[in-house]
This record gives sequence, structure tokens and C-alpha cells, in this order.
Amino acid sequence: MKYGVLVVTPISSKEDRSYINLGDWMQTEAVLYIYERMGIKREDVVRIELTEIHRYDGEYLLLPININLSFNWIIDIIPLPPRIIPVFLGLSYFSAQRLPQELADYFRFYAPIGCRDEFTMEIMRANHIPAYLYGCVTATMPRVEHAGKGNKIFFVDVPESFEAYYRGHEGELSGEIVRVSHIRNEKEVRDKNYVEKIVNELWETYKTQAKLVVTSRLHCMSPCMSAGIPVIPVTDNLSPRMGWIDRYLRIFTPETYSMIQWEGQTVSYEDRKAQMLDIAIAKIKETVQRFGEAADLGYFYEIRDRSPYGNYYRKVLERLPEERKGSFDYVLWGAGQIGMNVYQVIQEIYPDSRCRAVIDSYCTGEFFGVPILKPEALKEYTKEYIFITTWSGEACAKEMLAKLGKRETVDFLSMATTAG
Repeated sequence: MKYGVLVVTPISSKEDRSYINLGDWMQTEAVLYIYERMGIKREDVVRIELTEIHRYDGEYLLLPININLSFNWIIDIIPLPPRIIPVFLGLSYFSAQRLPQELADYFRFYAPIGCRDEFTMEIMRANHIPAYLYGCVTATMPRVEHAGKGNKIFFVDVPESFEAYYRGHEGELSGEIVRVSHIRNEKEVRDKNYVEKIVNELWETYKTQAKLVVTSRLHCMSPCMSAGIPVIPVTDNLSPRMGWIDRYLRIFTPETYSMIQWEGQTVSYEDRKAQMLDIAIAKIKETVQRFGEAADLGYFYEIRDRSPYGNYYRKVLERLPEERKGSFDYVLWGAGQIGMNVYQVIQEIYPDSRCRAVIDSYCTGEFFGVPILKPEALKEYTKEYIFITTWSGEACAKEMLAKLGKRETVDFLSMATTAG
């Protein structure tokens, strides 16, 4: 099993440009840091883009999930491909639509679900899915020894309401004001290596040059808080997405700008950070223990050169009367393994054909949605072609079909084998 990390996928625009929020990549950096604490090298981690996740078909991949998903996103990517095994560290899910039962069952299988905000936790619990409030993995980033010792004050995507307020309080801050946006729309951000590079450069700038960071961005205030950089969080609207970080930081809105303390907020929570790291590492290790060996063995078998399964059935189907080839109605006699395998081969070769009934003396119920009937019901199916799909009952089936005036090849074929 390999270790993976989600990376931000740019959103393309009509002008051949792309949109990306650099702060989202800090979640990637935080997961890479957790792996580093586990002794997993950065270069050994598989980067997987969110928009490409549904196409993944490589080696089994353990993938920590710490992302914000809307209803459309969650429908598009979850359930994840079979070879991706998720570890839900900090899921954030916002939707006015009901969580589909299939997805609720999926989350329940991988529970307990670590939630990035209280809103998501409540959705999970409302669906009887074990969940807990974890916060964002960006809050686990290491504290920096000389954090906040720079001489620059970074305004990172601050709202216009704050800019207007600050114009009347410019004397409150001493130092060079540098305005930064985490939103980038240059063409180059389509290259994840380029994005990783500029994110790390920006993060290094904050750590070495910042005296203070004023920001509306969750994934700026959280890692800066974690590093020990003084932060002033400002926003026009207090989003439920912040329903965890307000345990550490006071977030200011236009109504409370007058209460801002201009030296910023510096938070020391190393005990909680250590607890978050321990939980993340324990969940990853637990998932490896639960799935790792089985996944490795399974992958060994899955990537073999496959034999031509159903070769005998394909050969027999070549004897079908020409007028039957293509779209036709048919009946199977035998609901066991032979019947299942023959049904699948027929559906593959003649996808427009329709199985009208299945005959079996011992089985009852349905067969791929088709009723299983007793042999005496066969007289009602006068136009359908018949396939004998039972080894033990072949002689009996042929005898009854002969009594009904059915001719082999013209009206029926025997597909019976000992191997199924």
C-alpha cells in the first residue's frame, strides 16, 4: 500500500486561465508534515488531484481526507475508487440536500469521521455516523522558533470593510504593509509542481518576514497560528467553516473591528497540537493495519495477466442461429454458477438481449432481477431461446424440452460444464 495526499486542482476559466486558492494547498503541506512525523519521505508520497481522483486505478493508496466538499463534489468523488482507502481526518461538508444513503453507509464504514467543523459533525451524527470535531490539519504545523520577529505586516485577502476601517487607524501598526492574495489565476498554476513551489516560498516568507498577519482566509490564519505568528482574523461574515478555530482565535467582523488588539493574537496550544498529531497518526496506522496486508496481496493478484474466462460459453454461442444473434429474448435453465457466468457472457456479447425468466427446480426468488420459476412454467415461453445452464440437471432439461418440441441449436443450446 502506498501513501497519498490530495492536491488542489485549479479551476479553468474561459480565458485559458486557471483559478486556485493557495491556502488550500496548506492542507497538503500539513498532511505531508504528518507523514514526515511518521518517517514517510515527502518524495515517496503520491500526489493525487481532486478532479482526477475518480480515474485512479493504481496500487492501493491510503489517502487522508481534509477537504471542503459541496453536495456536487461529494457525489462526484465519493464513494472513492476501490483502490483508494480514505482516512477522514478533517472532512468539511456543506449542503442543504440530504446525505444520500449510499454515502452515509460509506462514511459509516470508515467511521469515526474526523470533521473539520461542527456543522459537518452534526450532519454525520444526524445520520447516525460516529463523528468527532477535529479541526483542520493545518493547525498541526510545527511552531517556528523566531515566528513573528520579522518587520512586515501581511494583509492576506482582507475584506474591503477592514481596509476602510484601517484607513482611519493607520497609526496603529508600525512596519511595512504587504498585501497578498491567496487567489492565483495565472496559467502556470495548472502545474502542481509550480503550485507546491510557490506555496512553500510564500509559507517561508510568512515564517521569516512576518511581524503580523491580518487575514480572512481560514487556511492562512490556521497555519500561521500554529507556527506562532501573531494573527488578526477579520471577515465580513463568520462562516460555520470556522466552527472550531474560534476555540483559539477571536475572529473580528465590522461590528467588532473596534475591539481589535493590533499586536495580534499569539496562541500556544502545543498540548492540543500534539493530541491532534497523535490522533492523525494513530488513524493512519490503524487503517494500514486494517487494510494494508490484504490490499498488498489483493493487488498482487489483481494485476495478473487474466485468462480468457468464459471461453467455452463464447464458443457455444457461435452456434446460435443467425436470426438469434444480436437482440433476442431468452430463458436460462439453471440459476447456479453456470447460469450466472453464461448470463454475464451473453450480456457482454449481446447487450441488447433480454433474459425473460430463469428456470430452476430448487432455487426461488430472483436472478439479476428476473424471476426464478419452476420447470412447468417453461411452456409459457414459446418464442424465447433457451440456454441450459445446469450440469446436474442437463439430462432432465433436454428431456423436457424434447417433449415440448424444442430442437437443439434451433431452439436451445446446452452450456453445461463441470467447472461453471
